[in-house]
Amino acid sequence: MFNCQDTCSTNICTVFTDGVMVGVPTLYNGCQTILADECNAGNKIVYRMAPDTTNLTINDSINIYDGSKYYGGPKVQKIFWCYTDSSISKKNTIATTAWHNLQTSRNYFATKAIDYKAPLKALVHFPESPFDPFGNEVFWDQKLKHFGFGSGDDTIMTAPVSIDIVAHEYAHAILFNKFSMGNHITHDTATLRYQAGAIHEGVADIFSTLVRKHAFGIVDWVIGDAVVIPAQTDLLPRDLAHPENTLPRKPYITTIPLLIGIPQPKQFITMPHSSQMVLFIGRWWHRI
Repeated sequence: MFNCQDTCSTNICTVFTDGVMVGVPTLYNGCQTILADECNAGNKIVYRMAPDTTNLTINDSINIYDGSKYYGGPKVQKIFWCYTDSSISKKNTIATTAWHNLQTSRNYFATKAIDYKAPLKALVHFPESPFDPFGNEVFWDQKLKHFGFGSGDDTIMTAPVSIDIVAHEYAHAILFNKFSMGNHITHDTATLRYQAGAIHEGVADIFSTLVRKHAFGIVDWVIGDAVVIPAQTDLLPRDLAHPENTLPRKPYITTIPLLIGIPQPKQFITMPHSSQMVLFIGRWWHRI
């Protein structure tokens, strides 16, 4: 097991062995094996989850950084932990879970020969922001080419790094970079705009289900139930097989934003996740 106290974050190591397989606990998937860089420092073994961004090797296909200072300090910080007889902290278990589920997602897309082959970069512990004052944000940034995962506020949701959510965000990267879906609109004018945004969300939900079927051999059409703490939030969980069970209830043939006074196409800008297109695509796919 691992002790991930802040005392292990100091630069007590300068030379690391690249790409060592390490058994680690995760939040939602039990104990798993990830790749990390290793350094022996006296009676401690120090692991890091990513090198400097300019020193990536072939083993650094998935790189997890601490993004907690994104709005008030160095935007990217390395994550370290030390080997002891203690247990891993929840904070760094979020990082190991993100790594494992990014790898699980990558395995699926690689088998279909549609993987986004560039080294992956993810910022965990993404802070509260004007877009998400609770620290529950999850996204793929097409302009900066990185994922962002909040730590969860433990009121609305736990850390949003479960496989269904990570696979959904990975699918956004695939749709942009393998299929150029949405790239006809520049990022500076909001790439996920109009109908393309709703379609993006719907197809990403389907890919999330396919990733989980490939990894675990089960078909689960619900997105977000592992992380949501109360019975409902505005967006999660989403039940693609039974959209009538999704809360708040949104009949998948009805344009709810239009009903509450947001005209088309603006509803696709303001509510790409809650547009009827998301659940309609999932329901249609489920029936095939």
